[in-house]
Amino acid sequence: MKKDKNTDEKEKDTTDKNSSKQLREKQNKQLKWAIVLMILGLVIVIAIPICYNNFFKQFSHDSITFQKTNMGNIIFYSTGVPLVNNEGKIYSEYLAKFREDPRTLDYIQVNLSEEETVNFVKTKPVYISLEDNLPQCPDNLISVVDLAAFLTGFGGLDVNGAIDNKTTANETHVAYVNCENTPNNTVIMVKTGNETTINKKGQNCYELTYKGCEINKVTEKFSLIILDRYMDYFELKKSSWLDFFKSS
Repeated sequence: MKKDKNTDEKEKDTTDKNSSKQLREKQNKQLKWAIVLMILGLVIVIAIPICYNNFFKQFSHDSITFQKTNMGNIIFYSTGVPLVNNEGKIYSEYLAKFREDPRTLDYIQVNLSEEETVNFVKTKPVYISLEDNLPQCPDNLISVVDLAAFLTGFGGLDVNGAIDNKTTANETHVAYVNCENTPNNTVIMVKTGNETTINKKGQNCYELTYKGCEINKVTEKFSLIILDRYMDYFELKKSSWLDFFKSS
């Protein structure tokens, strides 16, 4: 039995409509996936820098959170330290910057018990006394300057330079200071040796010894010890940072 012409046309229309509907559905699905992929791509573009800055460039070491930052070609490891007044209230923050990754300085031997803090005599100058004829290293000057700036900026201390050689001191008109001849002031001796260590040599005297050209490593480790002890003190007592940092 033959189909008439009208029946064929109707079937063709129905087929065309079904094809168009399927095509539209396929196009809609493709469009939805395209939108999903665009949104996913946008999320990735936004999320990667955030994750990188907050997870890869930020880390904790000895209960202190550090942020890795770049200033030109120089990498710094920075941390904000809360400052507390005599009423136990946070009034400001001190930004400490280090050029060494604190995690890489754990090898330095520190002969200071966990309970001991670094003692500073608040009523007298603090001396950073250098050994005579230190080896010529690129970090010599910046290491001592940074240590002095940290003690001045964070601790509000009066920091002076000195040398541990009487003849050279007289010739250069620089103070001749060591642990023995200046026991009533805080003295930080900087000298070279066979290994990099930090030792307490007296009630107010500390000896920073470094091998090779590791002067910046040992001076920054000393500053990190102060910060670490301060944060322990801050978390336990919530007291004035000046009470911790300075002692009579």
